[in-house]
Order: sequence, then C-alpha cells, then structure tokens
Amino acid sequence: MEVDAYNANQETEIDGAIVQLNEEVNSVTDRQVKGHSDSGNNVVMSGILFHEFINILMTEFDDLKARMMSESIKLAESIKAVADKMSNKIEIVLKICQTV
Repeated sequence: MEVDAYNANQETEIDGAIVQLNEEVNSVTDRQVKGHSDSGNNVVMSGILFHEFINILMTEFDDLKARMMSESIKLAESIKAVADKMSNKIEIVLKICQTV
C-alpha cells in the first residue's frame, strides 16, 4: 500500500513538473512572439509545435511512401501481365512460322 502511495506521489510530482514546464515554454514563446512581431518574416515556433509539425510531416511521408509502393507493385504486376501476353503471342507466331 505504501508503494502505491509513493508511486501516486511520484506521478503527481511528474505531472506537476510537466505542467510547470509547459507553462514556462508557453511564457518564453509568448515573449518571443511579442519580441519578434515587428521583425518582418521571422517566425517563432516553440519546440513543441515544431515536434508536432515534424510528427505530422513524417506521418504524411509514410502514407505517401506506402501509396507509392502500392502503385509500384500494381505497375509491376501490370507490366508482367503484358509481358506474359506478348510472350504467348510471340510463341504462337513462332509456331506458325515454323509450320509454314
């Protein structure tokens, strides 16, 4: 029972630290945005937003890669099917030529 209470206390401390860290990041980001709002095209992005952006980008890239692989497999199958048909037609033509 003491272990559960200890773990719960640790989790509460970790949660509190995360909340405090998030508040600090937001505070720094707010100051940066206010400090750079008049500096033209400068864009200030917090580390958290950048991390989320990269995660979304990687997810989209993985989806694109999967679609490209699927299309590549379909194309390879289509090419093989056409090659098989042509091979069969060539065999028929060769047999006809041999009998003539």
